[in-house]
Amino acid sequence: MRKEVYETGIPLNHIYETYYDDDDKKTMVKAKKEYQGHVDWKATTHYADFGERRLKASTDFTTDYGSYHIKFDYYDDGSLKSADLNTDYGEIELKYSPDGKLETLEKTVNGKKSTFRYTYAEGKKFGEYSIFSAEHLEDTYSSWYINSTGGFSSFDYITNPEKFAKLQEEGVTVSTDAEKKKRKAERKLTDGEKAVAFSMLTSREIEKDSLTIYNRLEKLKSNNRKIGEDVKALKDDLVAVAMMYEHTSWERGDGCSPCGNGEEWTYELDGAIVDIKKGEVIRKVNYSRKVRDSYNGSFDTWGRIDSNMMIRVDGKEVEFYMGDKYNTVASEKIDLDIALKTHESKKHVQESIEKKSSTEQTDSEQSQSNSSNNRGGKGGYGEGR
Repeated sequence: MRKEVYETGIPLNHIYETYYDDDDKKTMVKAKKEYQGHVDWKATTHYADFGERRLKASTDFTTDYGSYHIKFDYYDDGSLKSADLNTDYGEIELKYSPDGKLETLEKTVNGKKSTFRYTYAEGKKFGEYSIFSAEHLEDTYSSWYINSTGGFSSFDYITNPEKFAKLQEEGVTVSTDAEKKKRKAERKLTDGEKAVAFSMLTSREIEKDSLTIYNRLEKLKSNNRKIGEDVKALKDDLVAVAMMYEHTSWERGDGCSPCGNGEEWTYELDGAIVDIKKGEVIRKVNYSRKVRDSYNGSFDTWGRIDSNMMIRVDGKEVEFYMGDKYNTVASEKIDLDIALKTHESKKHVQESIEKKSSTEQTDSEQSQSNSSNNRGGKGGYGEGR
């Protein structure tokens, strides 16, 4: 048994430990990213003999963003036979045919298992990046970090009953015991309605700035670059609408700095609940989050944000969020009934103020008119005398 250690040093800060048995065959690789005592991620991959080949048997990857465990089994010729994936969001069990095509997928979420079986049109071929190919799975997990769900979300498309008709058109037939949930149909907004809703958000223009000293770029700044939008119909003429903007800044870092170039990103969400018929804004939402820091990796949440997914509706609750299907980086929730009551109350107060102001102005004008008439009458009487 021997061990080899390799360290990349700054700026990657990766440490690899590779272990070999007495026959000088690789048995395990331990890896981690560590800087100043902080471990960003760590991974362990085990190897074993399958037939006459030494192949990857399993991988454990642990981090704050996308941990998973995956185990592999192979046919005698070394081609992938099956893989079991365990993540924080659920489990996926995959079985492949000897020619490398996905045959069965079992998905377990919260203890409930659903089975999906795949058959293919005659002559159906896949590219190297097809999710139905064993080669693609092996290539994906040749890296350690996959995505924020450990790869669980990668199978959403081929396990969603609403996508099966599309897959059928592409030559893939899916049979399943999974219950097809009937979702409440969301009212589809017309392009005109969407345009009205988006127009009720505050318009912005991109702002750019830079600083150059002695012909060397020292600072660079950009604000208000739109990176996404979302809109959803609520009840009646009410619509929830949101846009996401990116603000970036860059400053030349200290040449001795181990962590980078001074670049920072901030995402800003600008949203509202509007009445597109009355042209009224019921409630506004605005907040921002730093999603990348020059030196602190804990701010790196941009990879967990889908900039075209910002609105969730659950009954009477409307949520404006930064995140994706599996992650929520920031959120603000609004009770629709309370928002409507508050809006009506504010309208009533404003109308009362305007009515009072109008009445006072009318009374003032009437008083001035009467005063003028009185002065005119007295003058005429005096002259008459």
